[in-house]
Amino acid sequence: MPPVQKPQPGDLIEISRGLYAHWAVYVGDGFVVHFGVPAADLSPGSMAVSSQTVEGCVMKEKLESVAGNDKCQVKNSLDGKYKPRLAKEIVKDALASVGKVRKYNLKESNCEHFANEMRYGVAVSQQVQKVDEAAATVLLFGIFGSLVIGVSALAGAGVKANTN
Repeated sequence: MPPVQKPQPGDLIEISRGLYAHWAVYVGDGFVVHFGVPAADLSPGSMAVSSQTVEGCVMKEKLESVAGNDKCQVKNSLDGKYKPRLAKEIVKDALASVGKVRKYNLKESNCEHFANEMRYGVAVSQQVQKVDEAAATVLLFGIFGSLVIGVSALAGAGVKANTN
């Protein structure tokens, strides 16, 4: 599905895959450069929740082929935080990366890291940051909840002991 906004060379394209987004760099003429593990190299479910490091590849393909029926949009969401590099430099570096094998890891070196590295010179992933923040919140609430339950249990035990 083509993006709602017409992409310009150097723009980042976010492709919604449901629970996650795939990221690519628009290089012009309907093509994107993106990083991932080619579908032929995946066994069913092997990368869905894995944090293992495998070999990935930088690919140049038609945006329509990469997006398929999934919703996609131009999303240069870090422009306010980082200064975008010149479009011609983004495109040149993205195209120079095509065919290169890189280590792929969902947490440290994924498609979003690659796309942001091309646009901003900084390999970051907001998806990973959000997952880490959510995990930290769950952990914090879990510890806090256990503490509250423990204190409540002790307080209740103390009250029972005093009433006998």
